[in-house]
Amino acid sequence: MKKKLAVLGCGIAAVPILKKAREMEVETYCFALEELPCAKGLSNFFLPISYTNIDAICSTCKNLNIDGVIASSENTTEAAAEVAYNLGLPGNRFEGGFCGKDKYLMRQCLKESKSVRQPTFYHYEEGRKISYPVIVKAPDSCSKQGISFVKNEKELKIAIEYALNATSQHQVLIEEYIGNGVEYSVECLSSHNKHYIIQITKKDTAGPPHFLEIGHHQPGALNEMHYQLIHEKVPEILTAVGICNSMAHVEIKITEDNQLYFIELGARAGGDRIADTLLALSVDYDYYKGAIQIALNEFETPVVNNVAYSGIYYLSKQTESIMNLFSVAKNANWCIEINTPKGDLTYASTNINRDELGGYIIYRSDHKIVAGVDAPWKAVRFNDNPNAVGLMRDFYMHTGRQIAEEELLLGLQKFVDKGNVFAIFDEGKIIALLNVYCNNFETKIAYINNVEVLRSYRGKGLSKIIMNSALTYCTKQGFKTVTLHVAPSNIVAEKLYLSLGFEKTGVQKKQGEDLLNEYLLKL
Repeated sequence: MKKKLAVLGCGIAAVPILKKAREMEVETYCFALEELPCAKGLSNFFLPISYTNIDAICSTCKNLNIDGVIASSENTTEAAAEVAYNLGLPGNRFEGGFCGKDKYLMRQCLKESKSVRQPTFYHYEEGRKISYPVIVKAPDSCSKQGISFVKNEKELKIAIEYALNATSQHQVLIEEYIGNGVEYSVECLSSHNKHYIIQITKKDTAGPPHFLEIGHHQPGALNEMHYQLIHEKVPEILTAVGICNSMAHVEIKITEDNQLYFIELGARAGGDRIADTLLALSVDYDYYKGAIQIALNEFETPVVNNVAYSGIYYLSKQTESIMNLFSVAKNANWCIEINTPKGDLTYASTNINRDELGGYIIYRSDHKIVAGVDAPWKAVRFNDNPNAVGLMRDFYMHTGRQIAEEELLLGLQKFVDKGNVFAIFDEGKIIALLNVYCNNFETKIAYINNVEVLRSYRGKGLSKIIMNSALTYCTKQGFKTVTLHVAPSNIVAEKLYLSLGFEKTGVQKKQGEDLLNEYLLKL
């Protein structure tokens, strides 16, 4: 006799569950007010009952002798836990309250933990003193909706309104900002409070102000210490929050001083194609089959092996620098799926907004696909990036320049306001930077005052790429001459400028204790 599975929700997130259940010959009963076109016809039975109508769902499930219940999306996770609890079926902890959706409650669950770190947090209260910078969040949103990086009181007011528009609550969550580090999503299955890590996904983000996710890569590159940290801390997080019987993805950040911070979790499969596509490409384990077996109380301990590298790159204005990767992907054997955006690229603020505006590449290979290796690097002008100053600030912090924070930020703001800033990006971070002033429209003389490449990326030809982009821009703006200055000791830079057609003028400029040589190029 076929097993019967209640699936809460009937949207895009339900599709892989319904398809896998059909393949497993499990009978599905889909509960939702509307059967969306993407899921139409995939369930055996569609029942037009809202996932919020717990009594009606429980009554129907009892009459049908349902064997298991599963959440398909963020919104249905609490309902699935309550239905499972009421029916005595495998589910997440519900007695005493469900904590797998509200970010404040998640943090409360780990407040007394001696081993799991997390940012300090509190609900916003008017008049409370705030130590900036902070993160402002909608407590119950997903897909980066309602999240902002805030540096001062003026930004706080805007961020609070932004968060309130993304939440069904009347509260806003304030969190300590955890700075430099690498973000990961840990894809898990839990059965009877035993937790299994199926894959670790490296997340690329565009950084402040809204931390748009611009790429995901499996398996995440980890040293042994970080690998052990994740396998030690993530099960503790899941247990504390009450994830007992379901899929889950746990978002964490590992800082430069090797500390693991809990960010948030979802009692569901990871979105952004992480669970429904990338997992199937990178490991030899059937994730959705395992999730259905958990719901039906038929789960067996998984054996998981990495078999390939997989990932997704999203294209928007923030990631314009990977456009060359899209050009190469069209004819590459590693490209599994590609969607080329139509029209001009624009800035995205949320993952949902990003999906509407841009394109994407999904890859599978024997190595992580990256710009600069699998496609040429590309330099882009990014003055209009909402986080231009912050991105440059992070870049200079990595160069080791000794300069006061306030002085640095003022100088970078001048670059944005009066100059033309070009950069080459890798995984959302600047690796090469150039600023050129094209302000003197009388003399038509442009001036390049800054060219720098991160030490670990030198020797890859990035200076030439970024210089050529800047010179092309100057030509398009109608400028006839470009000048720059370089220290006589910087022989590598002098060779580059001479190869591009610059000539030494014989004029020198004093900078501190140094005399810099002037070079000129006629366009």
